[in-house]
Amino acid sequence: MLMHDEIMEEPEVILKTYRSVWQSIPRIRHEMENSRLIFITGDGSSFHASLYLEHILMDNSLNARAFPATEYDHYFKNSDKNDLAIIFSQSGENVDVLNAARAWKEKGKRLISIVNNEGSSLEEISDISVFLRAGKEMAIPATKTYVSMLIFSYSLHLSLNGIEGDERISLISQRVKEIIKNERILEEISERINERIFILASGLDYVTALEGSLKLMETAGVISMPFYMGEVFHGPIEIIDENSTVFVIENDRIKGSIEKLLKYTKPLIIGDGIKSDILIQCKFKEAGPILNVVPFQLISYFLALRRGRDPDRPPRLKKVVTHG
Repeated sequence: MLMHDEIMEEPEVILKTYRSVWQSIPRIRHEMENSRLIFITGDGSSFHASLYLEHILMDNSLNARAFPATEYDHYFKNSDKNDLAIIFSQSGENVDVLNAARAWKEKGKRLISIVNNEGSSLEEISDISVFLRAGKEMAIPATKTYVSMLIFSYSLHLSLNGIEGDERISLISQRVKEIIKNERILEEISERINERIFILASGLDYVTALEGSLKLMETAGVISMPFYMGEVFHGPIEIIDENSTVFVIENDRIKGSIEKLLKYTKPLIIGDGIKSDILIQCKFKEAGPILNVVPFQLISYFLALRRGRDPDRPPRLKKVVTHG
């Protein structure tokens, strides 16, 4: 299956993308640091990558706002001449993304594209294009290209904080390799999943809750709902019961909330503790979403197979793939 093969490529994709984007980082930083506001957009998984970059930039005192490309007209109308737009895209040919890019350029403003595909229509519109070089992704659900988008943003985080990147990127690649090696555990978890799924997280990890839910819905055709951990006790807790599957992406902020959640259900914990059902060993907070998403990709793949669905070709979705 193509989706499975592309997930297996992620450890090497992490290294390739880092080598590809690193040389562009100083120029991107210059553009960002000379901007009043940075608009970041994309569709689907690319929108979730936009949210991750928003977190990275805001943590480094850069004013950023992420939104889906389909909603560009609600955001661009309030832009300023000193604003910058960054657009994520796998193919650089998505209609909604191109509409947003053209609308921005019609205002005579600077546009940076983060794209996997060289020679795309988006590249032609952009002032600067950064190429991820994750390799062609043929399965409709984005896996390795999503991870490569996060690596771009994480590389920017390293640069903004003066951190030597090579060692950290190598360690992240190794950690993803270890997660993949334990795919049998994730396959077993997929066999215990119910029709109604919740993914709970806090802070930066909420990006993974969104992307994990998207993967489960588009690939396996199940209902999956992402929530901030604290918000689940303000309404959604009423529909969580023993027939629900609840994933929690653990961090120090939500340990008390997990104890409260145990009154209603036994969640599957993704974290680095001895009680974690899915072990993710990462001491770098900002790299969490790069690692945490991999289990959801594999679980979605195995769950799709169990439900008799083709994980490579969800029946109602299309993917633009050119020569990437």
